[in-house]
Amino acid sequence: IHWRASAKLDRLMVKSYESQLSASQWLRLEAMRGLPMADRLGGLVYLIEAASQRGDAFGLDLNGQQLPVASGPGQEREALKRLALFDWPGL
Repeated sequence: IHWRASAKLDRLMVKSYESQLSASQWLRLEAMRGLPMADRLGGLVYLIEAASQRGDAFGLDLNGQQLPVASGPGQEREALKRLALFDWPGL
């Protein structure tokens, strides 16, 4: 449940993330502009985990800080580490 939107609209709102990865794709923070930073972070975590579970190769682009396209558990760990260390404005 997206609590902030629910409070603003005075009705329950649900946020959902859909995985739209192909066999090899870049996950870009910029592609999620317009969403609150917390939702961007949550969306990227979801997409990283979904790609890893399927064995898809992916790269991560955090405003120019890039993790090259690769696959496997090491790629998932490194991507999540970079998300954790990224300077998230507003968080």
